[in-house]
Amino acid sequence: MVWIVNAGLQILDRDFLTLIFYLQLFMKRSGQIQRQKVKLRQVLTKKLIQSLDILVLPRQLLLEFIESESEDNLFIEFKKRETEMERDKKKEYLTEEIQNWCDISYGSTGMEGMREYTELPDTGETLQEHLLGEISLVFSDELRLKIASEIVYSLDEKGLLRENPGEIADRMGVGKKIVSEVLEKVQGLDPAGIAASDPRECLLIQLKRKGEEDTLPFRILKYAYECFLSSDKAKLASKFAVSEEDVEKALERIYKLDPLPGRHLCGEPQYVYPDAVIEQDRTSVGEKDDYIAYVPDSGMPHLSPSPIYRRLIENPETFGDEERDYLIEKFQRAKNFLKAIEQRKRTIQRITKYIMDKEFRFLSGNEPPVLITERDVAQHIGVDVSTVSRAIKDKWLETPKGMFKFSHFFSHGRMEEYYKILFFIWDMVKKENKNSPLSDRSIADNLREKGYKIARTTIVKYRKNLGIPTASKRRI
Repeated sequence: MVWIVNAGLQILDRDFLTLIFYLQLFMKRSGQIQRQKVKLRQVLTKKLIQSLDILVLPRQLLLEFIESESEDNLFIEFKKRETEMERDKKKEYLTEEIQNWCDISYGSTGMEGMREYTELPDTGETLQEHLLGEISLVFSDELRLKIASEIVYSLDEKGLLRENPGEIADRMGVGKKIVSEVLEKVQGLDPAGIAASDPRECLLIQLKRKGEEDTLPFRILKYAYECFLSSDKAKLASKFAVSEEDVEKALERIYKLDPLPGRHLCGEPQYVYPDAVIEQDRTSVGEKDDYIAYVPDSGMPHLSPSPIYRRLIENPETFGDEERDYLIEKFQRAKNFLKAIEQRKRTIQRITKYIMDKEFRFLSGNEPPVLITERDVAQHIGVDVSTVSRAIKDKWLETPKGMFKFSHFFSHGRMEEYYKILFFIWDMVKKENKNSPLSDRSIADNLREKGYKIARTTIVKYRKNLGIPTASKRRI
């Protein structure tokens, strides 16, 4: 307490900024604004914080670390970015996700709070377990219950039906009409929009269940889906003889729906924020420039050296030895911190660009992935292998093929086997008789002969990851 009294006497002839400094310094020393997050303390070791080795941190932990450091350092200004840009990204998200719905595993920009989907209790059950419980209450007839079960098991992790009623009917040896009747009842279960054939039908089902069949949002989805995907408000307004303001309201209504309802029961995180992004460069027409790689700033706070406290340190004679040492330490730490943030961004972006260049044909859907090693990347960008290893640890990459962990693209363990399976599928399709192309079941049987026991539904997913259409569409 003696220190603060002496400090108070010393600052009588100093300017207001100096007063603010001492006041905040005292508050920090007395623990009044120590709001360190428990989770951050558990994850970030003392050694990590001291060394500022933030390269290893995934996006969410980095945000917590930034907030924690800004609270503890007077020289760092922490400003959250405007949320309007985030809202624009949310609108774009639905369109982009629908266009890539086959392969996207997780939402990437956080639609939480905008959707109207029913939040189901987190019971730990899978989507199939949840729906099997529901159909047992809806169907009493043994045949219809069996058909409903087959439909449930034909859903992907997002709740979409990857087979049409005719295919299910043929496989079960029953009529298409009864399968369609059962499917209609399954589509009436929760979560709303389940068992749709694609996101468009899923959204239509949700509007229909709310009695909105005669509304503009319903008509846009049903009769002008392409215009919806391109967000062509002028064309939509002209087509339906309404104002652009009416179209904007209709689109806002659609944005509140959920095109992939089943993923909320798939046992995975609902939303993953990417540490880096590879996306199509719509301004380019050349093959090599079709994609761009970057580290998104969206959602990240704006950091800068505080000009207020920087001016204080320029007049060190104003302070005693203890205060001056404290200021110098914090100022140097702030410089290192901001430098480490920028270095992290540059390193991840260079690694992402390397992946983009190496995996161009895979991302385009033409060929299986190329095996990448951490050593190859390190040599290419001129860093140690350990730097690459830390940079990709627990981080996510958003691509036109979906959301992947960075480790997905590197050669080790199970991923090598995964790549081999993709190559076998691609090679089989390449060599197949185009007059009688291989079905997913045939591909699974061929892989089983090679020692890989892969479910047909998994083959469907891998085939789509490779950009290979169904057998019927490959037939000449």
